[in-house]
Amino acid sequence: MTREPTAVVLLYHRIADVDLDPFSLCVPPTEFRRQMTWIKNECHPVSLDTLVDGILRGSPMDRAVAITFDDGYLDNLTEASPILLELGLPATFFVTTERFTHAREYWWDALIRTECSQDELKELQRRVMNSPAGDRDLILAERLGTAEPCPRSDVRPMTAREVAELASRPQHAVGAHTVNHLLLPIQTPSVCQFEMVNCKNELESLLSVAVRAVAYPFGGFSTEVCRLASEAGFTTGLGTVSEPVRAGSDVMALPRWHVAPGPEGFPRRVNRILKLGT
Repeated sequence: MTREPTAVVLLYHRIADVDLDPFSLCVPPTEFRRQMTWIKNECHPVSLDTLVDGILRGSPMDRAVAITFDDGYLDNLTEASPILLELGLPATFFVTTERFTHAREYWWDALIRTECSQDELKELQRRVMNSPAGDRDLILAERLGTAEPCPRSDVRPMTAREVAELASRPQHAVGAHTVNHLLLPIQTPSVCQFEMVNCKNELESLLSVAVRAVAYPFGGFSTEVCRLASEAGFTTGLGTVSEPVRAGSDVMALPRWHVAPGPEGFPRRVNRILKLGT
């Protein structure tokens, strides 16, 4: 029996050394370099566009790996990008646009600085994430107060100028991650439309290129969300399901493996996901 070609999309958030990482978003730079070197030597690193083209042709490259980042953290520019450039690896960075005009932390990073236990923090994160936009703001105001915390210089999304700098680098592409990073399936259709269309338009205005890919915040999507994404002009949508990419994968709901920190098991996990296609 002929083995079905399979590929994988990797999902990173931050490339940083931190003392506290309750949501498992930070992969240290030394660990990231080792992972990228292994990908270069043992797999077929490709751009997201190349991977999608293969899917649409019905024949994705076997052991192809596309590298993606969500949330547009500053360390994507300062830590991840230099390693990718050195190794000659393509990557796509999905960014939100709400914080383009003035730098400030995401709400989950601000919550880490509150006096919460780990269990309380994760429960609060779950509650906020699963709230409609208006309710989310009320919960955060109740917990954090109305005054914005002073943003830490190393824990924030990129500004518009920084995103433009990132996009100007070889083999670096930028995709949409909505305006306000809301869990889309629980929002109204009009809110979903606003989140995706406005993010797309702002990025295209900033970068003067078409933005065709969207990463759904928190990996949350539905049939309706995918339909609205297509209507907004996106041709690729990505979630966070740890499955291989196959010839028949839905390009508006592509799976990705979230790479959590931990130096052990990266090659084994990538190989295991790829072998799910057998």
